[in-house]
Amino acid sequence: MNALLAKLVGNTAAAPAATPCHDEACGNGPKLRLQGASNKAVPLTELAAGQKGRIVRVNLPELGCKRRFGELGLAPGMTVTVISTGESIMLDLAGGKFGLAARCASEITVLALK
Repeated sequence: MNALLAKLVGNTAAAPAATPCHDEACGNGPKLRLQGASNKAVPLTELAAGQKGRIVRVNLPELGCKRRFGELGLAPGMTVTVISTGESIMLDLAGGKFGLAARCASEITVLALK
């Protein structure tokens, strides 16, 4: 289990440093801003193909979305890369490719990484 978690989360020693966030960009989520991140938290659906984002908040009211999110093992702090957009969002997560319905992805807030 620890090996799988390490693969999904990555090398936390190499994670970008964080600074306190004191504005609306962090919303009700974590109160840290990652270096190299944009100043504004946005829904995952706003990232373009090829863009990376770090998950900061998840608000999945729909049971199907919660189930899929859990199957993928996504969690705040993880970095995802958008492969393609549309009715489904294709994501690269630790080298694996996964699909997520756009209606679910719109409830995941990320900080776009530069």
